[in-house]
Amino acid sequence: EITFYGLRPMNQSAREPKTLCAPLIGGNLTVLQSSLATPWQMRTEDKILFIEEIGERGYRVDRVLIQMEQAGLFKAVKAIVFGQFVGGEELDGRPLWPQIKRDFAQRINLPVFRGLASGHGKVQMPLPLGVPATLCMGLLKAELTCPSGGS
Repeated sequence: EITFYGLRPMNQSAREPKTLCAPLIGGNLTVLQSSLATPWQMRTEDKILFIEEIGERGYRVDRVLIQMEQAGLFKAVKAIVFGQFVGGEELDGRPLWPQIKRDFAQRINLPVFRGLASGHGKVQMPLPLGVPATLCMGLLKAELTCPSGGS
């Protein structure tokens, strides 16, 4: 069992007191985008979606989130949890993706959180994907179980 503390709500939907239970899926934003309209596209219905990124500038993060939204990837998602976004600073050294993620969270009508210490940053917590997870106001708890007889 792995518990991630300190998730921060990014919109009003994420501040409503509730508990969401669903499989945890996701990964790198660019990899997720490249799977759109292919046999490998993720099935996001009734899932908690984790997104992280490395080395992409803000305008590109915005473009990919809009494309995924227009492709319907977020229609039946239970929640989105942003992990680490590393690199991708603008020419002046500032990253624009924090504002892009805030704008995205404000326009989408589902709970969006940030602050999951997983991705490509200095702290890389293991994140079991495809397993049942419980998301409670700032707490993401993912449980990985082995089938009977497994080790």
